[in-house]
Amino acid sequence: MMTYHEPNTERGNIKNRGGFVSNMSGDVPRVNRQLAVSRAFDDKSLKSHLQLDPDIQWTNIDNNKNILILVSDGLWKVKHFTLMSPY
Repeated sequence: MMTYHEPNTERGNIKNRGGFVSNMSGDVPRVNRQLAVSRAFDDKSLKSHLQLDPDIQWTNIDNNKNILILVSDGLWKVKHFTLMSPY
């Protein structure tokens, strides 16, 4: 149930809104050389270039699922999501 919302994956939407995605050597892609995520609720300086709607996914949870992992956008930059597979 993961969806990555990174500047590279939403480059077209950012460009259509008047922004750009920078790819500086040794750094992660950033919106207008600033923000490393492509969705944000209250970033006033980049608000016009970003998607403001949250990504909502629904799934049925049954007795076979015993854990739910909620993380912020930065965790997967330093840890690979497969580390959570034992859970």
